[in-house]
Amino acid sequence: MFQRYEFHGSDALKFPSSDAFEISVLMTVEWAVDPQRAPEIFVRIGELHPEVEKNEVLQKVLIPAIRGYGRIEGSKYSAIDYISGKSREVFQNSLFEKIKQFCEEPKGILIKSVLINDIEPPQEIALPIREREIAKEELNRNANQLLQAKADQNLARSEEMVKQEQEKVKAKTENLVKVIDAENKKKVALIQQQKLLEMEKTFLEAAKKEAQAILSRGKAQAEVLLMGAVAEAESLKKSIEAFKDPEIYAYYEFLNRLAPSIQSIFANTDGPFGQVFDKIFPGHSERKGGKN
Repeated sequence: MFQRYEFHGSDALKFPSSDAFEISVLMTVEWAVDPQRAPEIFVRIGELHPEVEKNEVLQKVLIPAIRGYGRIEGSKYSAIDYISGKSREVFQNSLFEKIKQFCEEPKGILIKSVLINDIEPPQEIALPIREREIAKEELNRNANQLLQAKADQNLARSEEMVKQEQEKVKAKTENLVKVIDAENKKKVALIQQQKLLEMEKTFLEAAKKEAQAILSRGKAQAEVLLMGAVAEAESLKKSIEAFKDPEIYAYYEFLNRLAPSIQSIFANTDGPFGQVFDKIFPGHSERKGGKN
């Protein structure tokens, strides 16, 4: 089971930086004794007492090793490197490898981790450096904010352009739909007009044929009437010629139509009614009176 030992407060790891400033490091070490070598460690090093001051493994091996290698590795970097935080991870990894190499195989002490919690540089240089770092970070943050603002502006411009393009495409699509709809309606109207025109042509042809038929029938009827009138005129002419006098023929027709309604006549042949027959039978009155 791994145990933890923390270097903090007055027990913090302290060493001079490469530029002679004192650096104080707060750190935590996780360690354990190899169970298979526990008897050997107990004989060679001492007991594992719960109290740190009486724990001989800590006091004789682990703490001296960490302080020694901490000074060696930590003195390779300047105070500014620790303040800016650039060397913390490098220092932590190199210290872990040195302690692990020193403790595990030769000593039988397993090292799980070496974690640096905080580094306290001297205040006489920490404050201006931190202010400079803060200013630099602020400058970087402002630059990032400016870049973000430009990116947001470009994004907004791009979104607006995309929106405008979408509106254009939408308008073009709607216009195209209207054009297609108008073309379809135009085609339908043309087809309907063509059908109506064909129907009108059919009706016109039928009307022409009907008019021609009526004209032909009228012409035939007129010819029949004319022929009848001619025949009647010829018959009348021949009848008149047979009587040799139109006036006599007229009296004949008159009597012919009057005769069916006359049953008997009582009149003097010398009277007005008798004179009618003088036209038809000339000389009849003279023979009636005894004249030759």
